Amino acid sequence: FEPNERACFQEHTPEQKLPFLTIDQVRFIDTSGTFQREPIPLNQNLVTIIGGKSTGKSILLSCIARAVDAGQAKAATEIARTNLYDLGSLDFEVTWSNGDVDRMSDSEVRHRISFLPQMYIHRLVEQENRPSLSESLLRFLRQNAAFEARYKKLIGERDAEMTDLATEISSLFSFLSSWRDVVKKIEELGDRNSIEAEVNRIAEKAEELRIASGFSDEETEQYKKIQQELISANGRLRTAQRVEASTRTLVAEVPKAIEDTLAKLDAVVSEAADLHSLEEAETEQLRSRVDSLKQAIEDAEAAFSDETSKTIDELSIGTETASKAVETLRTALKPFLDKIANQKELREHQESTKRLGLLLDEIEKHEKEKVQIEQKYWGSVNAIERLVSDRFETQKRFIELFNDPRYTGVGDDIVISADLIFDKDRFNSDFLGCFDLRHSVTWLNAAIRDNSIAWSPEKHVETITSTFRKLITTPENELRLRTGQNLRNAVDMLLRDYLSHTFSVKQAGEDIFRMSPGKQGLILLEIFLHFSNSAYPILVDQPEDNLDNRTIYSHLVDYVRRKKIDRQIIMVTHNPNLVLGADAEQVIVANQGGEGQGENAEYRFEYVSGGIECSFTDQSASSVLKSQGIREHVCHVLEGGEDAFRKREEKYCLT
Repeated sequence: FEPNERACFQEHTPEQKLPFLTIDQVRFIDTSGTFQREPIPLNQNLVTIIGGKSTGKSILLSCIARAVDAGQAKAATEIARTNLYDLGSLDFEVTWSNGDVDRMSDSEVRHRISFLPQMYIHRLVEQENRPSLSESLLRFLRQNAAFEARYKKLIGERDAEMTDLATEISSLFSFLSSWRDVVKKIEELGDRNSIEAEVNRIAEKAEELRIASGFSDEETEQYKKIQQELISANGRLRTAQRVEASTRTLVAEVPKAIEDTLAKLDAVVSEAADLHSLEEAETEQLRSRVDSLKQAIEDAEAAFSDETSKTIDELSIGTETASKAVETLRTALKPFLDKIANQKELREHQESTKRLGLLLDEIEKHEKEKVQIEQKYWGSVNAIERLVSDRFETQKRFIELFNDPRYTGVGDDIVISADLIFDKDRFNSDFLGCFDLRHSVTWLNAAIRDNSIAWSPEKHVETITSTFRKLITTPENELRLRTGQNLRNAVDMLLRDYLSHTFSVKQAGEDIFRMSPGKQGLILLEIFLHFSNSAYPILVDQPEDNLDNRTIYSHLVDYVRRKKIDRQIIMVTHNPNLVLGADAEQVIVANQGGEGQGENAEYRFEYVSGGIECSFTDQSASSVLKSQGIREHVCHVLEGGEDAFRKREEKYCLT
């Protein structure tokens, strides 16, 4: 009359759960005589722990959780605001069905469990714990392989965007620093218009000297022609020198850039292999393809090197030719200069003209550099704005993933959904906190009023990018920043990622946060059981809290009965329906000597276990736990136990 999922007779062993996903037995390691030292075996399906108040039920469950994953146990109890129990020097051992052993004294985490201490589920829906609820729901969603692959891909894209954004911000302020240096150098060199006016004045003086020296019309024409040709030749020489020097720099820097690129390709292979957990042979296939690309790059580099070497030789010849042309014209001009009577004054004019010419060349070089820096600066501004937009689009794709019904449908009309949220408090504190808020900051953006941002997803990108433009185009001395703050700090704070997501749960369109505590707990427990696809054990302490017997029997019992097939469930309960109606394969009865049903045989805390069919009485037994069978313990400990047995017997036609 037992259900086939619980008991059957056949030649082969019934289907078993994977041995590394089920706990075989647990035991206290205690020399003080407080806890029994004999191991407590655990069934791979549904194990229920019962007993009176303060009999060690929750201690046993907590010790299992702490021995397997102390970090998760601590985090869960902090949310639940329950006791983690200070057990002093006590140790605890969990033996898995594959022979692995976890101990509370060992900090290494090798296995996984889900631990839901008493009140944990109900605390999650409280306002201050809702981020923890979102984290829990996301953790369960990530146990789906397809979801996890898409999620990790989006994480990689977002991380890359954040890295690129940080790089662009650094580049932006590097360009700004370089621009300021160039502007300062130009200012130190002098005013271009004043220098050009002085050059013209000296030229007029030189012309006066030439006229006073009695040049014929033909000599004057030749003098002016040669002088003009010399100016042009000097320009061609400087151009040839710059081109040759820049080409030599290119040849010197390209090999290093190629080397860095090849190293990055190797890193890309390693990251791809790690991301998809490739075996060595599979990784080698990736590596061979990239090696072909690397070889092509190296061949192209060799060809580039040969071609550029020839180019440098040609440029060197061109520079030498331009230099000879300048010398030839200087030689041709010398007789005319010698004819000028006042040679001393002429030489002074020549020296001044040469010096001022070099000064103008230097100013022109820095002005070109300034223009190039400005182009890079505004290119960086555009790149930053583009990355802000890309980051927002990636965040929206996270929300699309979180709302994909392939992953978020639970059943029973329960649906998980997610919304994009903006951390206004952190934005106001981090970014607006950079400014002296004794003065209004509405000039930054129309969305910023009363020292706070009015955020909307539709205008997010526009708000951030327009505020960014306003920041960088306003003179820093007009920003009214707080003492110790600067433009770089303000930009860094503005461009932080204040976006995140929050999950909500609805059943038949009703938000879980508007439901009764009992219904909230029921729905969340169903979600936790449903989404734990990796089938590792779940430890639940009193899931029946705030639920009436009708709901437990008609809804929760059936759900637990179905889910125990997929995973090991270890449950502390005071409700007989969860023991009997859910067909628990094993019942553990806990007792504390003098506090529970009676005295123990040897230890302060003792446990006995067996199936719900186990029924006997033994008045001569050495302890209260051994004086009767599991059936009798259930009826004695759990209020309504006899009625629950009667319902179970009627259900399976046992009477």
